[in-house]
Amino acid sequence: DTAALSRGDAAEEGDTEPATPGEAFLVGVGRHFTGMAVGHGLLLLGALLVVGGTVRGLSTRYPLPTESLLTALRERLKANQLPLPEQLEVMLPWAWAMVAMALHRARRGSSGAGDRGVRWMLAMQNDDGGWAAFDRTEHRQWMEYVPFADHNAMQDPSCPDITGRVLECLSWHGLRCGDAAVDRAIRYIQSHQLPQGCFFGRWGVNYIYGTWQAVIGPIRCGEPREAEWIRRAGAWMKSVQKPDGSFGESADTYEDPSLMGTGPSTASQTAWGAMVLQEIYGSDDPDLARAIAWLARTQLTPEQAADPAANPDGDPAGSWCETEFTGTGFPKVFYLRYHLYRLYFPLMALGRYARAHGAA
Repeated sequence: DTAALSRGDAAEEGDTEPATPGEAFLVGVGRHFTGMAVGHGLLLLGALLVVGGTVRGLSTRYPLPTESLLTALRERLKANQLPLPEQLEVMLPWAWAMVAMALHRARRGSSGAGDRGVRWMLAMQNDDGGWAAFDRTEHRQWMEYVPFADHNAMQDPSCPDITGRVLECLSWHGLRCGDAAVDRAIRYIQSHQLPQGCFFGRWGVNYIYGTWQAVIGPIRCGEPREAEWIRRAGAWMKSVQKPDGSFGESADTYEDPSLMGTGPSTASQTAWGAMVLQEIYGSDDPDLARAIAWLARTQLTPEQAADPAANPDGDPAGSWCETEFTGTGFPKVFYLRYHLYRLYFPLMALGRYARAHGAA
């Protein structure tokens, strides 16, 4: 029912109605997709919806999306009760990091399925200390020069963005600096910091995405915010923030790194930048406030949502207009426009900011 999805209705009798257009849209999407979450892609989508929703407290007010999603996640994990070699073939670290984090946060504590996912992810750590998106492997650069290499990506080596995402998940499950796996992962991330202070984004555009993923996980695990390498990352992020408070970066930066941090402003990239600023500098940082203000100012009003020129995708009020490609398939080959990036990442950033300032 696309009409119900757009309105965010179909509430169970007795449910509290969403308080804002953005919440209504998120809850509607959650109800629509959680019953379908049977593949890796939909599991990741559902997990991101739960993570975004728990930041804003939606899981306590709208039980249906969270409960049906958790049922789907648990059933999928149970279906993969295989010996470790087979698990390594059928499960993906990039997805299960978000799934295990979602299970923990929605349940406000440990869950058997989430704990099994964490044990599996620890087994997937590469020898260099990092994690890759799909495989446990060793980086062999020479393979990328084979003439028939698929999209210049014949292998799946560790990358800082996935490694940082896994660390954020591990932090929710109690792992901290001092744990061997965490320390090795942080050393891996540090070794891939660029001279400018930022990090390459393998799976999202580009250095804004890579820096967001690379620094938050280590901080959540206990890496000091005052660490020199963390401060350099924060300084770079501030250096590319626009006068209006937003962030934007084009996929052209993969072809020309001198363009790093520049491009049309987007809601998803502004959210990534805002979350970095809050994690490093705290919730009272004035540059963070500028990013949050931009997100609040550019959220679609009912009038804008009804205007095809302002809203070419036809999103309901409460979303954001984002026509740029901020997801990366293969650098220099193809990029992706995930239609919910413009919703759940701003929701995460706004929720973290609101929670830090005592908002309900």
